[in-house]
Amino acid sequence: MFQFQFDSSVKSWLVQKLTIEEFLIGMTSLGIPQEIQMVGSFAESNDSDVRTAHRDIDLSLHRDGIYTKAIADMQGGIYVEKPNVDVVGMYCLRDNGDKCFTTISDDGQNIIAEINLRTGEALIMDNRLWHGRRGPVGNRLLIRFWTTLK
Repeated sequence: MFQFQFDSSVKSWLVQKLTIEEFLIGMTSLGIPQEIQMVGSFAESNDSDVRTAHRDIDLSLHRDGIYTKAIADMQGGIYVEKPNVDVVGMYCLRDNGDKCFTTISDDGQNIIAEINLRTGEALIMDNRLWHGRRGPVGNRLLIRFWTTLK
């Protein structure tokens, strides 16, 4: 059962074992869906024509939906993100063993958690937190879901 409760006074996150249906319905129930996308390694690491989320590279700490010069440069300067992403959900369809980690920070500098998502687990977090990725993506495949609160 989907358990994430958004509290505007606390930057929160949780990892939860869910079915894909529970994840999709739960993320939809939080607010207005903005984007659903596959995240994994679909291109060569040095292919700057492809989004960083689709390459097997580490990702620096960032917030989804926030367009900055650093993100534009990292992505080749060609992507504009959606504004007003309040909640980010990542559902793991296929993990990469003990090799790929999602990092979380509350200030964009200091990592407060490293999460190794396993198949069937979801990371749901307040987008006021920052997140990144370290380690080889390999075969790891996620569904990323952005929601704006009602």
